[in-house]
Amino acid sequence: RRRIERFERRTVHRRGRSVGGPYGLGFENGSQSRGLRDVGLPASREDRQKAGMEVSPVLIRFQQMMESDWAEALLLGLLVAAVIMVLFVAFRAYRPLLFLLALGMAFSGSQSGVAGSMVLLRYGALLSLAVLGFQGLSRLRFSGKLMLGLAVYMILTSCFSIHALYSIQVTVAFFLLCLGVIGATSAYVQDIGQVRKVLAVIALVALVWCVVMLMPGYQASYKYQSALGRGQSLAIATGILAPFLLWSFFQTNQNRFFRYLSLCAFVILIPLLVMMGQRIGIFSAVIGAFPLVLLRLDVRRILLGVITIVVVSVATVQVLGLLRPDVKDMLKYKFIEKKTDMGGRDLRWRLLLNRCIESPVIGHGGGMGDAAVAQYFGTGAHNSYLGFWYDYGFVGLLSLLTLIGVTFYRLATLMRRPCSETKEAIRLLFGVFLALASGAFFESTLASPTAIHAGLFLLVFALSDVLWSFSNGPQQGCHAAYAYEPEEFSEVISY
Repeated sequence: RRRIERFERRTVHRRGRSVGGPYGLGFENGSQSRGLRDVGLPASREDRQKAGMEVSPVLIRFQQMMESDWAEALLLGLLVAAVIMVLFVAFRAYRPLLFLLALGMAFSGSQSGVAGSMVLLRYGALLSLAVLGFQGLSRLRFSGKLMLGLAVYMILTSCFSIHALYSIQVTVAFFLLCLGVIGATSAYVQDIGQVRKVLAVIALVALVWCVVMLMPGYQASYKYQSALGRGQSLAIATGILAPFLLWSFFQTNQNRFFRYLSLCAFVILIPLLVMMGQRIGIFSAVIGAFPLVLLRLDVRRILLGVITIVVVSVATVQVLGLLRPDVKDMLKYKFIEKKTDMGGRDLRWRLLLNRCIESPVIGHGGGMGDAAVAQYFGTGAHNSYLGFWYDYGFVGLLSLLTLIGVTFYRLATLMRRPCSETKEAIRLLFGVFLALASGAFFESTLASPTAIHAGLFLLVFALSDVLWSFSNGPQQGCHAAYAYEPEEFSEVISY
């Protein structure tokens, strides 16, 4: 208890006075815990009642958008996007809707006005994809059925939460995301060429992300720090999107201009990750790109690339230190002085683990794990698995771990099978899957069910299901060779 009290006083002194409330989330300087912030909930009960949060958090986002300096332009853009999405649904345009959904999920944590419009865009694309997802329910494989069943169980658990309205909104949004991403992917992705096109959509989102990150106004909103409570989410999103740019560069059948543009964006994102001062972002980028790099590059080229990136990053930090000494001091603290400091995660994990042991079977509802920890620390648990256990009980945690284990086995098995058409896509999915699964142990990336991390997690599940069905289904050519040993590969091709 004394350690918790000391850490709480140190955290409050460093980040601002806590504003309390039944959730205990938020600070006077504007930061909020990720679990409630991503759905637009104000910090205190009085603020929620004034904002009419009991109706819908989407209305709060709409109010934020209308109060911004770009209200007219954002509103016009949303109306145009709504018309376009209706046309996409009518013509069953899966990939454009997936692009809009990923774009909305990626940028929903930016400045308040832009964030409001991106959240509304995200929910519009989510509902549109969910309509298309109904057509893929009959084609769901094991991972898709298990994920949708888990989403239904999450809704039922949230009905008994002490904050049922908020928990139900969180879990229903996650169910729609599962239905849209997994259902629509099962319905419209039928060959390896379409798998590559889906990955190219995410690469395009990553390219847009890189361009926006270079805009001065967007940089000023984050200041490359975690002081606004967004640094970790920003860094994880950047680290997860970076491997898709590298994969896009390796695709020789794509447009040359787009390939080299993707390479430039990848090289730019690495120094940006360093300047964000978040180790988890760099970790996600390295783990996500590592399997793909091993496939395409030899040891000498890998070492040359690592040295180049290190030199560019150090030079960028030195130049930045002349222009922004405060940022340089922050980076020195993050990467040199902090070292193995976990930022109080061990205390948060111990607290939430004790809460889970007290009630291991029955869940408390979506988003309640971060709220329980935030009552003492002001921020969430920084562990998705403990949060999932507290929110949805042991059954929910076991279902999630089963899904992760099955996906790991399938992707690892597919990587060992000889197929030139799918090896790059499989290695990309395997790297991104490892980055998401391991990063979830240190961050609450699954606390917000419609964030970019959760969306990519579901996309990896869906595409791994599709690729696994290719390897065991009545396909010809490269896919038929999956069922044979490597030495029999030439015989299958000739047949």
